[in-house]
Amino acid sequence: MSLITLQIGQCGNQLGHSFFNTIFEISNQKPNAANYNFLEESQFRFFSDSEENASKNYARSILIDTEPKVIKEISTFGKDVAWSYRDDCRINVQQLGSGNNWALGYLNHGPELQERVLNAVRKEAERCDNVLGFLLYSSVAGGTGSGFGSYISEVLRANYPSVSSASITVWPFQRGEVSVQAYNATLSLSSLQKSSDAIFVFENDWLLKLCHHKMGLNKSSLNDLNTVASQQLANVLLPVERSQGIVPIFNDLLAHLVPHPQFKLVGLRSVPQEPLASLPFSAYTWPGLLRSLRRMVLYNTVVDEANLFCNRGVKFVITTSQQTCFASGLDYFAIAILRRTRAQRAKEYCKKDGDFEEYGRLPDSQHRSDAFAAILASAEEGDVESIKRYYPGRYIRYKGNILSSVTFRTSDLGNSCGVCICGPPRCGKDAGVRRLGNLFSKPVNKWLGGYRNEKFVLLSDIEPSHSAWLGYYMKIWSDRYPFHAEIKGASMLIRPIKIFCISNFRLDYVFSGQVLNALQARFNVFDQYDKTVERRRGPLRTGQCLAALEGRVRLRGDGIEGKCSCGVARRWKMILWRRRQRKMSLLRSHRWKMFLWRTGRMMAILRRRSLSIRKNSQVLK
Repeated sequence: MSLITLQIGQCGNQLGHSFFNTIFEISNQKPNAANYNFLEESQFRFFSDSEENASKNYARSILIDTEPKVIKEISTFGKDVAWSYRDDCRINVQQLGSGNNWALGYLNHGPELQERVLNAVRKEAERCDNVLGFLLYSSVAGGTGSGFGSYISEVLRANYPSVSSASITVWPFQRGEVSVQAYNATLSLSSLQKSSDAIFVFENDWLLKLCHHKMGLNKSSLNDLNTVASQQLANVLLPVERSQGIVPIFNDLLAHLVPHPQFKLVGLRSVPQEPLASLPFSAYTWPGLLRSLRRMVLYNTVVDEANLFCNRGVKFVITTSQQTCFASGLDYFAIAILRRTRAQRAKEYCKKDGDFEEYGRLPDSQHRSDAFAAILASAEEGDVESIKRYYPGRYIRYKGNILSSVTFRTSDLGNSCGVCICGPPRCGKDAGVRRLGNLFSKPVNKWLGGYRNEKFVLLSDIEPSHSAWLGYYMKIWSDRYPFHAEIKGASMLIRPIKIFCISNFRLDYVFSGQVLNALQARFNVFDQYDKTVERRRGPLRTGQCLAALEGRVRLRGDGIEGKCSCGVARRWKMILWRRRQRKMSLLRSHRWKMFLWRTGRMMAILRRRSLSIRKNSQVLK
């Protein structure tokens, strides 16, 4: 009896590939009289033999995706191992995926690929003696896995109503990067609830926790998460050997786990939870493993934290994440979960029976106001790493406010600090700047999130398409004065020592007009095309307003007041005094001309009057 697997989307294909690797490693162990039937049945359930090569096995799986990248990687990997996927079981569309859109996968890609999927399923079913059921691997957060997976589940239910179908779904991280993951998950689960017989749930947060405790990995990758999930699935889906022989328990398992059509969500718990390298040195008993499973079911956890602490010899510990207190005696292990309380009260509760042993140190339980005061003090000192370490929850929630409170370098510089390096590709522009050290490399946008008071800021690959908006920010960043750097949800006042801009284009090719003039006044340009250096232009002194705005000279309409505090002010005072003297001289000359003109006119009038008097006197005679 065989199980046909459908790997849908990027997550489904990667998880399914890891699952087949796990099954192949188990089924290819060295056989003996005790496990021969089990290994043969395990391999036959998930793999089929090749007609051309007896040593080659093909997975009973169908690969489905709306972009060819992941399927191509998996197919390339299968050429070097003893098993692979058949060529007619790879279905993909030469597109850019579903864009995290459930409706695009359900309404567009689903009807488009329906016939191809049914043909592939029919061919794979014809290779099986008896189809035990379908396994659908998918994610509920993306577009292909959630939308297209829901549609294929409904199609299989309509075409194969008597065959059991189970969906292996991966739930996203609680703080995922997909903004619509909640809507995709809701729509996907609503459809799978009607078309699947059972829905196996894997949460990424719990898988990450299992990687830390079970595999001993501090930094886990997606491959590690898939390996842990595959091992848990293998524990459930592999055949069971009983007194009557090998029993395929898939249908019986679904019948017992899903007693009601509305209760289809299934969670997996497995023990022991130890790294593989530690299993040969561990001593477990069936009663102890059953107690571990019981604790995990009672407290709804996938990690037996109590067993983890017991194996390490810890008799008393308090975890700050859930404020859970663990206490153990010599022959028993008692768990007391105290929510919304402090560590000291949890400790007193565990000590009430009197028979205990205490190890370690209680975590510091600060009051809310004390915690915020400590966070503010660390932020003002610029110690953001300690906030991440001791207050991770508050850092995530108040990240913008914390970063805006950090005290960075804000002193004015002596001059503009821009340095522009332009030249052909692969000429060492970035490498030369990165050798300076203490460098913050930012993407070509307006955000400076992640800046931690570095001396130098590097802005790489400036292109002409950025000229519409980048010139405004470059003028502010490269000036001598501190500026408010924008981060998500807040801003912070900073002043780096140097701003390096790297580009394959010259500055006058990217910018133009007044923006270019402003940048040339702020940037030293190192042109590696012509092997030249163009120094930044000095400030333009355009008149009396410059000295007046700088506060060194106070101007009035009738002269200059105040003392000269520097050479520039003295020069302006001399210039203004000369202008005033020139005006006074012009005024004097004008008044003298007017005096001469008036004097001449009076003399002319007197001359005419004297002539008229003479004429009158002659007439009277």
